Amino acid sequence: MAHIVFNALSLRPGGGLQVARALLEAMSRQGSHHFTVWCADPRSKSFLSQVFDDNPRVTLEDPIGKSGNVRLFVWQMTRLAAALRQARADLMLGINHHFPAGEVPQVVYHLNVLRFERPVRKLWQKGEIADRLRDWRAAYALHLAAANVTESQYLLDLAMAKVPQINNPSIVYIGHRNGVQEQQSEHVIDGSQRILVLTSAQPHKDNSTLIRMLAKLVVNRSDIDWRLEIAGGQGASSFQDLQAEASALGVSERIEYLGFQNHEALALRAKTALCLVSTSRVESFSMVSLEAMSWSCPPVVTDTTSMPESVGDAGLYASAGNSEEFADHVLRLYTDPGLRQDLVANGARRLKGMTWASAGAAFIDLIEQILSPQTAKDS
Repeated sequence: MAHIVFNALSLRPGGGLQVARALLEAMSRQGSHHFTVWCADPRSKSFLSQVFDDNPRVTLEDPIGKSGNVRLFVWQMTRLAAALRQARADLMLGINHHFPAGEVPQVVYHLNVLRFERPVRKLWQKGEIADRLRDWRAAYALHLAAANVTESQYLLDLAMAKVPQINNPSIVYIGHRNGVQEQQSEHVIDGSQRILVLTSAQPHKDNSTLIRMLAKLVVNRSDIDWRLEIAGGQGASSFQDLQAEASALGVSERIEYLGFQNHEALALRAKTALCLVSTSRVESFSMVSLEAMSWSCPPVVTDTTSMPESVGDAGLYASAGNSEEFADHVLRLYTDPGLRQDLVANGARRLKGMTWASAGAAFIDLIEQILSPQTAKDS
């Protein structure tokens, strides 16, 4: 049995923490290893404790006691190696970043495309110093970590462009809960057609294309009551620029800003939606598309970055920023129910190979390759 420290000290509520939780849950169900999760953010600790408080193979700890970005960074750069020795850790697993770990081997799971492809700003601009430190730690991981895992070939290619000689690289796709569709529903073609969107206000999401797509659908088929449901952020207050654009194009009344929606609420929305649309220009993996497949809701996405790798033959592709292509694909799904059902069936097949159980098994195999029987503790 090996003792594995999962370094979640830098994780805040969001996608990285979701991945950490799902991966830990999957790994703890396989093999006999024990996992200690280091977590400092109170919200993150609460989120993880909901799952792991009753799991005998996972222990949650805060080795610092006080959080704060500067204190956290200094501690990880100067004290982390000693804490790993004191904890008698056999290996440390981290997300996106590398920290000095002494003789303890370190595996880094890279999820953030910005660490390898980010417009560099002036040093004095807000957040730039912190971003450069993150970039540096991610690049160091490519050199120094015992293994570097990326969530897509696209992300691995970016990393190799930055550091051609990556130490022990591999790809493990993020997963779905159980690899099966949660609902088998046939979309009803009627006078009202709803389009589901899971997004944020970040510029690379290119939400403006969504508004222009909706306007084109209204012009091309005015007989259909097109509706856009936007989940994410804090609701309408997070998308003030979109509200202005929608008003200018005369489609404001057709948009509902849902704010944060939990999994169950999104699944219910997707059950009667025509499709999910993602206009994002950059993703290291399209998790929202995987979720859409599980809801029998075909995704329409851009044809760039990791999208084709994520979606495969389970969705339709449009050029980034091309609202007319997006509108055409949505209309195709409306006028051709057979195409929609084919995509739903393709999504069901694709889900079977992308589960958290398979991702957890891949990490356990990698960990056991690094930790030979001579270095891992016996149970």
